Amino acid sequence: MRILKRPKVYLLARPALVAEGLAQFLSDHNLCWPTPTEGVSDAARLIETAGRCCYMSFGKKAGSKTNFDYIQNLMGRRADGTFRSGPAHGSVVEHPVWSFIVTGAGRGFSHEQVRHRAGWAYSQLSTRYCDFERDEEADGTWDPGFTIPPLAQLSEEAQTAMAESLKRARDDYVKLLRLIENDLKNNRDLMERLEELPQRERERTLRKAARGAARDLLPTATEAIMVMSANARAIWNSIVMRGDAHAEAEIREIYVQIARIMEKELPALFYGIHYEKLWDGTEAVLMPREKL
Repeated sequence: MRILKRPKVYLLARPALVAEGLAQFLSDHNLCWPTPTEGVSDAARLIETAGRCCYMSFGKKAGSKTNFDYIQNLMGRRADGTFRSGPAHGSVVEHPVWSFIVTGAGRGFSHEQVRHRAGWAYSQLSTRYCDFERDEEADGTWDPGFTIPPLAQLSEEAQTAMAESLKRARDDYVKLLRLIENDLKNNRDLMERLEELPQRERERTLRKAARGAARDLLPTATEAIMVMSANARAIWNSIVMRGDAHAEAEIREIYVQIARIMEKELPALFYGIHYEKLWDGTEAVLMPREKL
């Protein structure tokens, strides 16, 4: 088993504009694209397209002369980076979607993250299917991980105590798992019902059933590898809440990483972000505006 001390976020997917579709739309409606496209990301062009379709502001009707200026106007952002009062035209930034893989975070993170429902999609490691009872790591295969949050890393004593507790929890899980497996195999009614299945499927069914019962002993610190996808608006709003100094440290660290990724992915929207060093050595995100 691995002891994990810091989560990591990987960018998995970004928006891709179908240029032929946009070109056909413009041609069918005798419209001219009004802003330069060189160096403009597909995500930024998608936002501009959505906004211009709302007002059909193509050709000579276009006000803003660059994609960057157009997005600033939609968001109500002034030249100095501040925002005008009132709501932004936030619906247009719901179209581009990014996907991330998050590792090294516990199920406490995943339980909190799935509370963000609007604009997010999730796939998460299964404790019923995955092999937490394995003793050795085989080449090219997954090795179970358990996390130590930042505030349990302030002293060597605390780290050691938590690591030892995690190992005991995993050992207790394996012990209970083996007991349940034996009970299932010794249950005549169950085994008779499973006889009609091929041997491999029979073994898999027993294994999943036993893990499903034993996994209640796995601690909240069990690594919850997740694939998370969200649109730009949902990402922004989640950073506001979860990157804040008052957010839980492990969750905040994930959103610091996501904020840095989005600064590079969509700089026309994610700029003016500041980072604050906190007392425990972790960082917080200071967004230039509250929710979009």
